[in-house]
Amino acid sequence: MPTAPATTTVSRREIDTKQYRPVKREREQPREGEVHVSNAGDVGLYALQAVESFNKDLRDEVVIRGSGFAVAVAITVAELIRHTVPGIHKVMTTGVAELTDTYVPNNESDPQLAVNRRVPYIVITLSKKKQEELPPFSGYAAPPSEEDMKASVQLANVQRLGGSRNPRRASGRRPQGSRGGNRNDGNRNDGNRNDAPRNDRQTTYTDNYAGDGSSQ
Repeated sequence: MPTAPATTTVSRREIDTKQYRPVKREREQPREGEVHVSNAGDVGLYALQAVESFNKDLRDEVVIRGSGFAVAVAITVAELIRHTVPGIHKVMTTGVAELTDTYVPNNESDPQLAVNRRVPYIVITLSKKKQEELPPFSGYAAPPSEEDMKASVQLANVQRLGGSRNPRRASGRRPQGSRGGNRNDGNRNDGNRNDAPRNDRQTTYTDNYAGDGSSQ
């Protein structure tokens, strides 16, 4: 019977990436009514998937999960849903997961390497019904008010038009000459550049730039 390869636990800094390659971790598949978010995913698509679970699939509950850098993404997705579907209660639970990453050697005689790490995670339960008992280490948020829902819709409309992201563009081009001075005659607000010699030497384009493109 072949023996299992020896495994040595190290830190990530000790791994020679030229001699070792990581073993791809199998991702946990989401259950029905769950949305697993990642840091590189589309926030709008995640929110749309959850909204369809409420409206089309007629679900009373949707769970949003995220870990690592995706914790912030999960929170953003949950707030988008709560301000889109009326009457959604939120229960948020956080924790830390212990994970082990495995690296296999290119040389079969070398041992496998393992890196242990702690990753924060968040589980957000969105429900049309208020839970009577909350799980440990969790927080609760009541559904947003009608005023908050209307304000969110108005803000989304403004952002869609681009007015809040680039107000200068909405008002047209900036008038020429607004920075002070006239560019055509080389003058600025502090006087003519030719009237202020530098180190008793007149500054001109000929003096500043040599033929090979280097400055003196």
